[in-house]
Amino acid sequence: MNDIFFQDDGDKFYYTMDFSTHNSILAGDTVTGTPTVTSEIRGGLTSNLLIEEITASGLYVGMWISSGTAYTTYKIEVTAQFQNYKGIIESDGFLRIGD
Repeated sequence: MNDIFFQDDGDKFYYTMDFSTHNSILAGDTVTGTPTVTSEIRGGLTSNLLIEEITASGLYVGMWISSGTAYTTYKIEVTAQFQNYKGIIESDGFLRIGD
């Protein structure tokens, strides 16, 4: 989620965070455990997004996102642990809610 994605308020969409291009990932690595996903209104304000059903598969973390306020941009942060890397990697992206 390195770009800004768009959805209308009231919609519910499935998003994925792709860790496969991160420079710390080792060959054959996978996400382990349950990733953590947080959000904030761009600039650090409290988010009203609803993020549900967070899952991991290979090097991808998926989630359903709904709610939010029209004309607002949210920062989505995903933190995941990896089998071979033996560390935690955080990645983020932006979601803009339209009308």
